[in-house]
Amino acid sequence: MKRYIKLTCGIAALFIVLTLEGCAKPAVSPEPPPTAAPAPTATAEPVQEPVSRYTIAWMSDTQHYSNRFPDSFYAMTAYLRDAEKELNLKYVAHTGDLINNYGSERQWENAVRAMASIANIPAGVCAGNHDVKNDDVLYDNFSRYFGEKQVSYRECYGESFQDNRGHYDLIDAGSTRYIFIYMGYHVEQDGIEWIKSVLEQYPDRVAVLCTHAYFDTDLTLLADGRLLKEEIVSKYSNVYMVLSGHRYNIACVPEEFDDDGDGTPDRKVYQMICNYQAADDHGGSGYMMFFDVDEEKGVINCYTYSPVLDDKVRFDDISKKKRRYSNAPHDEMMTLEIPWELAD
Repeated sequence: MKRYIKLTCGIAALFIVLTLEGCAKPAVSPEPPPTAAPAPTATAEPVQEPVSRYTIAWMSDTQHYSNRFPDSFYAMTAYLRDAEKELNLKYVAHTGDLINNYGSERQWENAVRAMASIANIPAGVCAGNHDVKNDDVLYDNFSRYFGEKQVSYRECYGESFQDNRGHYDLIDAGSTRYIFIYMGYHVEQDGIEWIKSVLEQYPDRVAVLCTHAYFDTDLTLLADGRLLKEEIVSKYSNVYMVLSGHRYNIACVPEEFDDDGDGTPDRKVYQMICNYQAADDHGGSGYMMFFDVDEEKGVINCYTYSPVLDDKVRFDDISKKKRRYSNAPHDEMMTLEIPWELAD
């Protein structure tokens, strides 16, 4: 069974400050980002019980910020840094196209500088087509600026595939133990086999698959999406979300899977795309997606927000809708039921 849901947004300020246990230890010797100063040691705070409400943030296709509007990129990550406690922010995902022109050192440095603001927050990133020179699929510059040595200093970092062409992060939030698995643009069979090995290693964690090119604008599957869905999403029972960018849309496609073959759906997966880069003439004006996870109520409140404009709804005015957003939401607020079983 498949149905389409349009995404909505509306900012909800969360005033929950909690300390959760950390993530997995890095698999390699940690090194800081190329231009980021070493993070200061945090003052120890009393251990508190985990709470059931927290936030996961999601960025994608920041390429025009790195190219033409770096201050917008800086404002986005500075907001995440400064609002960490207010939001009870547990993780930040970036699904690729950090920069617009593969060979531009200036753009890579802008992206590194922006991401350095969230050096103390668990986060992950994968490469988009612009990060690897489109069809040439050259990962050397991505490896130079966002390779394993540059990003594995984060405590949540688990393991790298081909110098961060893929990797996974381990996060505990509320009662949920997550694994965020990343695979960059142009997915190949060896990458698929690596993802399978990771999922088989962590079958009890809620898996969120992060990739760049899953959906086209009309929500049909792209080549990477078809391969990932056929080999991973449909076959592994702990995969519950897919996050992607690349094309122009903000949407969610829930799909149910019959894992045990008895004819009854066992699992719902939220396959999502979020990319504001073509929604205006300023690269997206700093809009990001947020997941306000409320385990007590059993829901995920999805919304977008721009710290650049301090605006809660991008498409509230029909004049803001661009032709490329043929499936743009009528409004931008969506509540999803948590599809995985929560711990007692």
